[in-house]
Amino acid sequence: MVNLHGGTVEAHSDGPGRGSCFSVVLPLGTDSAPGDDAGGEQGSTLTAHSALRILIVDDNRDAAEALGIVLSAVGHTVQVEDSSMAALRRVQTEGFDVCLLDIGLPDMDGHQLVGRLRMAPLVAGAAMIALSGYGQPQDMAASKRAGFTRHLVKPVDVGKLLAVLDQLTPPASAID
Repeated sequence: MVNLHGGTVEAHSDGPGRGSCFSVVLPLGTDSAPGDDAGGEQGSTLTAHSALRILIVDDNRDAAEALGIVLSAVGHTVQVEDSSMAALRRVQTEGFDVCLLDIGLPDMDGHQLVGRLRMAPLVAGAAMIALSGYGQPQDMAASKRAGFTRHLVKPVDVGKLLAVLDQLTPPASAID
């Protein structure tokens, strides 16, 4: 996953029984990842924009947390849940500007979850973004019918996601 985003992973240990230190480095800013042909979308850093409150719901907790680290690094506040039911409990007490939802959740699929979230007062107006391994026109149409704002294909192109979030974030100068 790190390689897909043009990053590196390094490991270091002082020997057996001494523990290990792992470093994950992911590119941000205007540099494009190797093989990225997304054009100008890669350059969004969001530094001139307000932070968003983002809920990521994905049963692949490692992938969700890695994405959360990237989004936190550019200034967003991120929470991660690994099930639909956990997400529904969280939104009873916490509001979000954006919900990034995996479609293939085991307890309730993302299409069902988005409908339930749209009824939760604290997130009813949030941008709902589908994350799916399926990206055919019929998959995107199904997400739109279910109530999603956008549909992004996994593995998520971080530059594209940042560009989408950038469109949702008002410029800092526009906030009074």
